[in-house]
Amino acid sequence: FFVFGSLLTLRRAFSQAEARAWLVLFWGFALPMLLTSRVHIGRLIFIVPLLMLFVALGMVWSAQTVRQISTWTAARFGWRLQPAFWRVSAAAGLLVALLAVGNATWADYRVAPRAGETARIAELLRIPPDPVPAGASIVLALAKSQADLEGEGLTVSALQIMVGDKVRFVNLLSDAPSVVPVTHRTVYFGGFLTGATRDIPTFCQNLYIVPTNNLDQFKTVTAQAAAACPAPLQTIELNG
Repeated sequence: FFVFGSLLTLRRAFSQAEARAWLVLFWGFALPMLLTSRVHIGRLIFIVPLLMLFVALGMVWSAQTVRQISTWTAARFGWRLQPAFWRVSAAAGLLVALLAVGNATWADYRVAPRAGETARIAELLRIPPDPVPAGASIVLALAKSQADLEGEGLTVSALQIMVGDKVRFVNLLSDAPSVVPVTHRTVYFGGFLTGATRDIPTFCQNLYIVPTNNLDQFKTVTAQAAAACPAPLQTIELNG
């Protein structure tokens, strides 16, 4: 229905300003979401209403086309279609659509989705693994480059909501690492792999949370300092 509606709108755009406005507004908001990997979900509030207009237009066109074909076929063979025929056909079509959508929805929801990366990190912040000493900190090595810092910041914002006041977040790009003991476990973030300060207390005892794609860079960045540690750095690898 969306494809039909889009094609109809595109055809009308040559003669109707309304159709041109639909296309410009919809694709103006939709293209950034399709072409970039990190876009605020709030953009959907502008896209969904326009999307529904395209779908509705395509659905109405499809229904009218089916009726025209049925009328032409009936006239060709001399059939006389009663008004009840259209009501029954519409009800049958609606029932088939509901069954198809219901079956697809059931297939999606019967299997629980895997917990996302942010949810897993939040669980680790609430209850760190047993080997992590009580005074050690947790370091998030999520940003592989400067371009990833904004995404890491969004993840940390979500973690602050999910975890609450159970931990203390420190941004390595703007805050100095604390050497004074605090009542809450400290979580460091902010470009650990991109040149931010690595003068972090309890470096050897800390827990480092690293996505799989960042693991090689993490080993390179920490190799010199880790060589002085009595044991390998404790890391948790996120598979994404």
